Amino acid sequence: MSDAWMQLLSDEVGPLDVPVDFQEGALAGVGARLLAAWHLDDLDSALECDAMSWEILGAVARRSDLRSGDQAPRWVRDAREILEASFRNPVGLPELARSAGVHPVHFAAVFRRSYGCSVGEYRRRLRLAFVCRQLASAKPSLAEIAQQAGFSDQSHMTRTFKQFTGNTPGEYRKRWKRGHRYHIGLWV
Repeated sequence: MSDAWMQLLSDEVGPLDVPVDFQEGALAGVGARLLAAWHLDDLDSALECDAMSWEILGAVARRSDLRSGDQAPRWVRDAREILEASFRNPVGLPELARSAGVHPVHFAAVFRRSYGCSVGEYRRRLRLAFVCRQLASAKPSLAEIAQQAGFSDQSHMTRTFKQFTGNTPGEYRKRWKRGHRYHIGLWV
């Protein structure tokens, strides 16, 4: 997509760097079909990938909770910044709520309403985005990346990565090296 289209979409939808969680699962199927079509790498699959990408963006545009991230209370935006700065370290909901000065139940509800996912899901996506960036650099080993990203070990990172992307970290790195530039839908 051109920068002009991305800007237009961002103006209409709101910030595109906010995770969106689609509980109904319909888009998970679209994402799986998109990945399968992308692997075919022919003229028909290019059109198919284009159509499915627009379908996903349309669903994102219809999400009303995506717009609320900018209108979230300051304390929730501050907590998001804390998560982004320290996503590698374990932090509990009670600690985040205490730093925000609100009850943990209220914190969890407002965070989900503001960012479209739970605090734990948000942190997991931050860690996976970090993993993607590290895999693209091709320097650190998978074990080093797992440690740097805050996973308990390489197998935990690999299971989580595969669950969210359909690929192992090694497969992602190989495709990146071959020039296939794709991200896993994690605002990286």
